[in-house]
Amino acid sequence: MLTIPYLSPEDEAQCVQDGGWAKEKFARNRGFKIATDRRKPSYGDWVVLSDLDEIPRRSFLETVKAPDPGTDIGRRLLEGFPESDGDVFKLGCRFYYYSYEYRHRGDWYGPVLVRYCDPASPIFARPKSDPYPRLSRIQHIMEDDWSHAGQRLREQRVEDTPSFDDQCYHCTWCLSNITQVTRKMHSYSHTEHSQELYTKRRWILDHFSHGIDLFERSGEIYDYIEDNQDLPQYVRNNSARFSYMLRRKGLANAGFTDVDPIHPLSE
Repeated sequence: MLTIPYLSPEDEAQCVQDGGWAKEKFARNRGFKIATDRRKPSYGDWVVLSDLDEIPRRSFLETVKAPDPGTDIGRRLLEGFPESDGDVFKLGCRFYYYSYEYRHRGDWYGPVLVRYCDPASPIFARPKSDPYPRLSRIQHIMEDDWSHAGQRLREQRVEDTPSFDDQCYHCTWCLSNITQVTRKMHSYSHTEHSQELYTKRRWILDHFSHGIDLFERSGEIYDYIEDNQDLPQYVRNNSARFSYMLRRKGLANAGFTDVDPIHPLSE
């Protein structure tokens, strides 16, 4: 079974006082740097940078591991082909709220796929006056090393970066218990969402159960998909364990494991 190591930056406390966004950027930069130091990639290895709730499709990762020049994705990944798009790509995700029942109108482009290149390598010194200027080169983003590359890669605009559409899943607020929902509201970067109304038990249950935006944002619309089968394989194979990700619609407890389905308003 694949294991995912948990790495905690020792110097995290230095950015906490600067607020949620500073902490988020710090975690991406330090996490990416620690990961590439621990498992030193070789030139040409592909590295995926994503948040925990952004899951690339298995089929896409298998294609990246062994790109086939006979396919569109393979030609875009391999160097030396006219169709090559360079070193950096955004991944388009099917975007879900609360569970895989409620698909957001509009996909999400958060994760990044990047071809690793050691800054000490002469290859990294390839001049920016590239004969193929349209290519997205890692040198155009990097400055000296990988210390701050995580956030710089994350902030690449979709309009300026080649992308692979529909190659991952993003399920946000897909939490197993209601306590996690209120804790997230008080701790994550969007401090404007930390309002008393949004933490009310009845409000949370009603919005999660009916696929309504929790924060009353205009334009945030989620379409209900009955019996959605386009799921991450691990979720599909463990449907009982992840039932809260699969069925919330119309449930009095909105599928939360810490809410009594008979008396959902009782705390």
